[in-house]
Amino acid sequence: MYQTTPPNCVLMIKLLPFFFLTLSIFAPSIFLAQGLGIPTKQEDQRYLIYKPEQEELEASKMKILFISKKNYERNQTKNSRDISPDEGAMDLVNYDFGGSVRRLLRKAGYTDSTRKILRQNGNTCYLDSEIKNIKVYMVAKSPSPYSTPLFFVADFEVEWKIKTIYGELLYAHQYKGETKELRTEDYEKDEIMTETLAEGLKASMVKMMRDEGTIEALKKQEPSTDSLSQLTLAAPGSSPSSPAEAQQATVTVKVGDGHGSGFFVSQDGYILTNYHVVVNQKENLEILTGEGETYKATFVRSDPENDLALLKVEAEPAFAFSLPSEKNYSLGNSIFAIGTPKSIELGQTLSRGIVSGERKVGENKLLQIDASINSGNSGGPIISADGKLVGIVNSKLVGLGIEGIAFGTPAYKLMEFLKIELE
Repeated sequence: MYQTTPPNCVLMIKLLPFFFLTLSIFAPSIFLAQGLGIPTKQEDQRYLIYKPEQEELEASKMKILFISKKNYERNQTKNSRDISPDEGAMDLVNYDFGGSVRRLLRKAGYTDSTRKILRQNGNTCYLDSEIKNIKVYMVAKSPSPYSTPLFFVADFEVEWKIKTIYGELLYAHQYKGETKELRTEDYEKDEIMTETLAEGLKASMVKMMRDEGTIEALKKQEPSTDSLSQLTLAAPGSSPSSPAEAQQATVTVKVGDGHGSGFFVSQDGYILTNYHVVVNQKENLEILTGEGETYKATFVRSDPENDLALLKVEAEPAFAFSLPSEKNYSLGNSIFAIGTPKSIELGQTLSRGIVSGERKVGENKLLQIDASINSGNSGGPIISADGKLVGIVNSKLVGLGIEGIAFGTPAYKLMEFLKIELE
């Protein structure tokens, strides 16, 4: 006896297309994540900014091969041969593979579109990719590479890296770049080769974003200072009472071939600077004073979330800044920034401005100033007209038409962030 499909089942089958259409309208995030192959960002994960160090991909480093359609379908590449530049090897055009990667990240929620300037350091990572060992196959019916190929396929490797915003490596993995067959019916040869590599990059990215190592690396981290014990420093013997004395409490932090700025905060040689100044050279730090003295510095502790680092030298400074426990500035107050802009020869340079505003980043505040800030000023003090410490420089906005927008951490938060006290 044959069993027929119950009427209610038939009705459900007929309604399935409508059901999926409804889901695609009212639950787009589900279909978005599945369609892209990238898991949507979770609340406990960090934001991700695609920032590849490989800014250019040289066509000369590719191996371009010609293969017949017959051999390709048989999965035989032994008869393929190199295509020399004179025979029609191609150049990359419109090299912007990153655009498609950024679009995928944005659609999956990994781009914080609400904050384009002030980002939480511990809640943001950089994504880097390096394409290498590239082979591009031109597959055609004709045995001649001068004929129009039917399609292109690419075989290459992509190394993906997830880093902190300071460049510290969190996770790295290498994947094959798998591409679909891209035909030349609607494209020029150069365009389709570029598109082929872009497709492979996106395919490898999907694998990377589903990797357990990636998922683990993107988890939000607890503030690094949570594990720090309270550290007691010797109170300054003499605190600056003028910009001239404040200059004597300011130092240059030499890091390899580069440098930043810093300042004494205790009588026993402790110095504050930015974490991004010292992160890559913690074991090889030198301090240069305005009097021309040089000291080897020891890295003591840091607060990466607020871009702070504490160093130590064996010296007793003539002046050291007192760290305030309460807010000691107001909007519009005159301030000075001290540091070593561009060159070590310009140590302890003084620039003038005002307090332009206060900005909130997560649960913390940043001090906005309009004083002239240049590379090398990072980690230098922001002071009042009477030499009192107001903040520490940590960044500025750079770009066409942007002037006088710099930021620092308020001085009254420094002891709390680094868990230090004075006696």
